[in-house]
Amino acid sequence: MNITEDRKELFKAISAAQGEFTTVEKGKDNPFFKSKYAPLDSIIEMIRPVLAKHELAVVQFTDIPAEDNGIIVETVITHSSGQYISGRLLMPVAKEDPQGAGSSLTYGRRYALAAALGIVSDEDVDGNQPEGGKQQRQQAPKSGQQGQESQQGNQAPADALTEPQKKMIFAKIKAKGVTEESLKEAFKVESMNDLKKKQVNDILAWIDGAAQA
Repeated sequence: MNITEDRKELFKAISAAQGEFTTVEKGKDNPFFKSKYAPLDSIIEMIRPVLAKHELAVVQFTDIPAEDNGIIVETVITHSSGQYISGRLLMPVAKEDPQGAGSSLTYGRRYALAAALGIVSDEDVDGNQPEGGKQQRQQAPKSGQQGQESQQGNQAPADALTEPQKKMIFAKIKAKGVTEESLKEAFKVESMNDLKKKQVNDILAWIDGAAQA
């Protein structure tokens, strides 16, 4: 992250703008998590007049990383005073062609913009669990198990896939034309949320192999 030494006017304007941001309609479906998200154009349409009112602007640039495969999205929030703050996000490219690069760029711009301005653009899928898990939480816990079940209901297991990992896998199966059902069958899981962090490399390699089959 980069930021000007003097930032008083910048933060004052951002704070005022955030107070006027409205909820962005989550009108797009994410079939991977069976959830909805707000597309990039809807976010920009909502924030643009508010930012202009408070003499703020957002610009986004792209770069290519020296080593890792992907696209870097740099988001800069500027103020009329000349003060600014910026950050960089590395997005993986699931398919190395214009369509794959464009998809990763759009994902990266949306995530970075929403994070920088404190906007919720995706439904929370951390709590998604199979129906059986929900029914078990509704039952009265046995003696000595209440604390453990409460903890499991409030947070995902420590070895579960992170949100960036899930989104990366989703982008790759979409780009490669691989189905979610075939992936679940290959890794013997009932839900994508049952996949583990340690399986990420194996999952990505399997997707590449399945696409070539």
